Formats: sequence, C-alpha cells, structure tokens
Amino acid sequence: MDFIINTFILLSSGIILLRLFGRRSIGQMTIGEGIIMISIGSLLVSPIGNESVLNTVIIAVIYIVVIMVLQRLQVKSISFTKLLTGTSVVIVDEGKIVKNNLKKLRLTETLLEMLLRQQGVTKLSDVKTATLEPNGRVGYELYDDAKPVTFRDIKPILQALNLNTTKTPNENENIFTEIKRNK
Repeated sequence: MDFIINTFILLSSGIILLRLFGRRSIGQMTIGEGIIMISIGSLLVSPIGNESVLNTVIIAVIYIVVIMVLQRLQVKSISFTKLLTGTSVVIVDEGKIVKNNLKKLRLTETLLEMLLRQQGVTKLSDVKTATLEPNGRVGYELYDDAKPVTFRDIKPILQALNLNTTKTPNENENIFTEIKRNK
C-alpha cells in the first residue's frame, strides 16, 4: 500500500517541478537540459517500490534548480549561452547546400531536405539562407520571389478595388478570445 502513496508523491513532485521548469518542449531544450529531464524521469520512477522517496524528490529539486540557474546564466551572458547551447550554423547559402557545415553537424542532405519540406519549402533554390539552430530546428529565409503573399501585400489592391479591409472577425472565430478574457 505504501508504494501507491509513494507513486502519488513522486508523480505530484514531478508535475510541480516540471511546471516550475517552464513550458519548453523537448525540441526547444538544450542537450544538457534534455539529459537532466531524462534523468529526472528515471529518478522519479526508480524508487516507487523503495523507501527513498524523500531522497528522490530532493535530487529532482536539485536537478530543476540546476536547470533554472543555467537558464538564468544564459539570459545574462551571451558568451555563456554560446558555450552551453552553441550557435546557429549556416547550412544553405544562396540556394546552395554548405556541405562542409553539414559534415561537421553530421547531417545528411536528405535529412536537410526533409526538414525544409516539413516547413513548406518545395525548392532548395528558393532558400536564400538556412541555418541549423541550437535547438535542432532549421530556420530559413526565402528569396523575395518565393515568399508567400501576406495581407500587407494584398491590402493596397483590396483598397484600390474598394473592398472593406477593416472587417473584424466574429468573436467565435477569434482563437485569442480566451486569452483576452483571462487577462
């Protein structure tokens, strides 16, 4: 029966500690943060049948405090951020793959193309610059001719045609209504 109570204590502690950690997804974590989060998961599961629940909670708290200290240092120091997380690396320049940088990153051209396709890029020649960001995501800038049209681009045309461009959406259609209500 004690293991049920221990399970709830560890689960509650884990939820509270991870809530304090913040809203980052796994993809947004640095390598160090990812390792610590995996360690916390392993830590929280291991003592459920044992007597060391308090020790486990204390270790998890230490891990979260370390993460929070590292995040504070990153906010305060650009050089510390570069040391801990690295910097963006150019992987496409002027529509051409920078093969030396791909090799350094151990990234294949096929994987790069897949990552770009997932973001809606259909032609490598449309990409002015692409970088592999420290969080593992690909950031890119398209050439002007390949950029999607925005409302800002179309608004002068609509105004020239005397179409109403100031219409507000129905409140039921606005996805930010809940956020505005909770302020």
